[in-house]
Amino acid sequence: MNWEAMGAIGEIVGAIAVVTTLIVLIIQLRQNTRSMDEANYLQKSAAIDKHAESIGSWRNQFISDENVAKIWCSMRDGKDLSQLDAVRFDNIWVNFVNTQRSNFIRANVVGEPGLARQAVLSVVVELASSDNFLEGWKATRHWNQLVSPDFVTAVEQELKEGSPNATGRAASTDFKRGVLEPFPQDNHD
Repeated sequence: MNWEAMGAIGEIVGAIAVVTTLIVLIIQLRQNTRSMDEANYLQKSAAIDKHAESIGSWRNQFISDENVAKIWCSMRDGKDLSQLDAVRFDNIWVNFVNTQRSNFIRANVVGEPGLARQAVLSVVVELASSDNFLEGWKATRHWNQLVSPDFVTAVEQELKEGSPNATGRAASTDFKRGVLEPFPQDNHD
């Protein structure tokens, strides 16, 4: 066997090694893509679970403590609160907005726009139901703007599109219908 034949055999072996390496890389890439898809699915599932858990936890305070429910309803209905109850309400309100803001951010991170919108609409429904809630929003807006400007923009855009009147109550039946009834799915075709 001469040097040319050995060189040709070496080139064939090298070509086989390159092709084998490419096949292995393609297989690994496909497996990695599947793993990433599964991880994304699990992240979305976890975000949905956390969303439901955080809302349930927030609502549980009304179930487990009648005074909390009375404070919320009194403030919503425009009744005067004692100084202590006003402080309690301020904290309940901040917890509510923070819960929904966190849900909004988490939903956007994992690509769940429906959950993000649900978080926004939860705040908008409360704002539209009470002058006092609207004042609470205005008082905490700056702090929310610092950490989540997209959330503040989304809430205020929904309020604007919902045509709430100056008292903060929904003036438009379309707004009420849009908040209280299911929204049609967006078609991006």
